[in-house]
Amino acid sequence: MPSRPAVHRLKTFAARAWLAGRRVVEHFRRPDAVEMQMANLPRVEAGAGLAGRVAMVTGAGQGIGRVVALAFAAEGARVVLVSRSADKIAAVADEARKAGGVAHPVAGDVADPSEAGRLLDAAEAAFGPVDVLVNNAGVGGPWGKPFWEIEPEGWAEAMATNLGGPFLLARAAAARASAAGRGLRIINVSSIATEGAHANIAAYVTSKAALEALTRQMALDAGRAGIVAVAVSLDSVQTERKRAHDWASTALLPPTEAVVPAFLHAASAPAAEVQGRTIAAWRFRADPEAEARLAGPAAGRRPIAYPPFIHRGVETARDPARFTILDRAENAWGTSPAVGPAMAQAASKLPLAYYPEERHDGLVAALSTHLGLPPTCFAVGPGSWEVLSRLVGLLVKPGEEVVSNAPGWFGFNLVCDQQGARRSMAPFDLGETSNRPGHNLRGLLDRIGPMTRLVYLIHPANPEGVALQASEMREFLAEIPPRLPVVVDEAYIEYAEGEDLFDTVAAVRDGDRTVIGLRTFSKFYGLAGARVGYAYAKPEVADLIRRQEKIFSLASVSEAAAVAALRDREHAGMIRAAFLSERRRLTAALAERGLAPLPSQAPYVLARRPKGAEAMFDMLENNGLYIARYAFHGDRYIMFPVGRPEATDRMLSTLDAIGRKESH
Repeated sequence: MPSRPAVHRLKTFAARAWLAGRRVVEHFRRPDAVEMQMANLPRVEAGAGLAGRVAMVTGAGQGIGRVVALAFAAEGARVVLVSRSADKIAAVADEARKAGGVAHPVAGDVADPSEAGRLLDAAEAAFGPVDVLVNNAGVGGPWGKPFWEIEPEGWAEAMATNLGGPFLLARAAAARASAAGRGLRIINVSSIATEGAHANIAAYVTSKAALEALTRQMALDAGRAGIVAVAVSLDSVQTERKRAHDWASTALLPPTEAVVPAFLHAASAPAAEVQGRTIAAWRFRADPEAEARLAGPAAGRRPIAYPPFIHRGVETARDPARFTILDRAENAWGTSPAVGPAMAQAASKLPLAYYPEERHDGLVAALSTHLGLPPTCFAVGPGSWEVLSRLVGLLVKPGEEVVSNAPGWFGFNLVCDQQGARRSMAPFDLGETSNRPGHNLRGLLDRIGPMTRLVYLIHPANPEGVALQASEMREFLAEIPPRLPVVVDEAYIEYAEGEDLFDTVAAVRDGDRTVIGLRTFSKFYGLAGARVGYAYAKPEVADLIRRQEKIFSLASVSEAAAVAALRDREHAGMIRAAFLSERRRLTAALAERGLAPLPSQAPYVLARRPKGAEAMFDMLENNGLYIARYAFHGDRYIMFPVGRPEATDRMLSTLDAIGRKESH
C-alpha cells in the first residue's frame, strides 16, 4: 500500500496535470496576449512626417532595424540602410523595393569615427540630406558576467557601438543640418533594461542608460535649431539574436513588428511632443495617447476599480440596506455608536467650508495612547492604501525590488506595478508539505538581494489569514540587513488571537530593525467610508513618511470618527467577542465539510474551493448575499467571509445544497 506522502504526491501531481491540461485547452480556445496586442496595434498616420523624407536606419540588416526600415519605406520615406553586412542590407533593400518602397544600402561600421561622414555623403548622393536618423545599430556586449570579469575590449566595443556610434552619426548629421538651416530628427534606440536592475549585463545597460541621457542632452543643446532628439525604448520581441539564444522563450514574445508604431510616432509627431523624451514601445502599443502625452511609467497606470455590482443580471448599487455584502472584508457589525455624534460635533466645530487641521494632533494623541508609542512614531493618511503607496514611492525607486509573499494582496501588487517597483515573491506556504501554514520566511530571505529595498508582510496574511509567529519573526529579523525596511501590514490585526503572535508594536519600540507597522480604520473599526489609515515606526522613519504627506489629506470629520471609534473600547470588545465566536464556528463547519480551512486570524477563512462553487456564488447572490468570487493558489482555495450568524447560516446551507446536487 502506498505511503501517505506518496499518495499526497500522486494527488498533487494529478491536480497539477489536470490544471495544466485545462490551460492548454484555454490556450487554443482564445487568442493569447500577444495575438491580442498585434490585432490591436495602434495605427500611426506618419505619412506627412515621412513621405518624401530621407531616413537613415542603422543596424538595418535584421531584427528591429529591418522592420523599421521597411515600415518607413511603406510610409513613403527614401530609406538609407546601414549595416556592417552588405549582403543583409542588400536583401532588405530588395524587399523594400518589391513592396513599392525606395531604399539604398550602404555598408559601414557606425562605431568607426571615420565612417560618419562617408555614410552621410553616400546618403546625400543617393537621395539628398538626411532628415531622419534612426540610431538602431547595437551589440549586446559581454553577457552573463559580473562587471569585474568583463574584458576591457568587450566593454569598449559595447560603448563604441551602442553609445559612440549614435553620438558620431548624430553629431555629423546635426552639424550639417545646423549649417544648412535644415531640420533633423534623431531617434536613438534604447531598451527596457534601463528601467530596472539586471545582473551580469553591465556594459549593455550602462550604454543604453547613457544613450537616454545623451538624447536629453541633444534636445537641450539643439534648442530652437530645428533639431529634435527622441529615444525609443524597446521591450523584448522576437529577433534573430534572441531566437538563436532561446527559441522557446522567444516564441512567446511579440514579433518585431510590434515596435513599429512607436517609431512612426517618434518620426512624425510634433517636435514639442517628443523632444528629449523616451517613448516606450510596449506602453505606446498598449495606450498610444497616454504614452504620447506622458512618456513614462504613468502612461501604463489604470484606475483601480472593482467590477460593477450585479444582482440577478442587472447592474445595481452596492447597497448594504438591500443586500448582505461580505465581499471586501468590511465589518458586518458596523461602526461604534459614538462615531455619528463625533462626526456631527466635528462638522459643527469646524464647518466643511474650512480646511481640516493638518497636523492630526487629536488622532495622533489617541493612537499614541492606544499603542503606547510616542506621538513622533506616527504618520497618518486617507486610508492605509494611500500610506502604503507613499511608503513604496519613498523607499523604492523604479526598477528596484520589493520582496513579498505570493499571491499577496492585489492592492500592494498594483501599487508596486504603478510605481515601477519590481516584485520578487516567495509562495506562501499552505502547510501541505510542512507542519503548519506560514509566510515562508526562509523563501523571502532567499529572495533578498542587492536591489531589495523593502520587505512587505501581511499579518494576518491576505488571502490566507495566517498570522506571523513571534518566534519565526525573531529569526527572520535577525538575518535581514539592519536597515532594510520591513512593512508589516496589520489591516486585520484586531481580529487575531493566539499566544505566539508577532508584536509589531514591540518590534518598533524595542527592536533594532527598520520595522514599519501599517494599520487601517476600515476593517475592525468599520470606517471604510471615512478613509483613515496610519503607519507607525521609529521616530526618524516616521518623520520621513510624514514628509511625503499631502497637506489637508484627512478630513476633520474622518479624524473625529477614528478617534471616537478608537476610544469606544466597550463596542470594540463586543465586536471582537462576537467575531471570534463566529470565526470559530465557520472554521469548524468548513472542516466538517472536508474543505480543509487554514487557521485564520483574519475576517475570512481560506478553504478549499468546493465543487459547484460558481453555482454556490450564484445562489447566494440571487438571495442577496455577496461574498468574494476570487480563487487563489491555483484556483484551489476561496475566501469564506466571517459575518453575522445569519450570514454564516446562509452560506453553510447553500454550500450543503450545492453539495447535495453535486453528489447526484
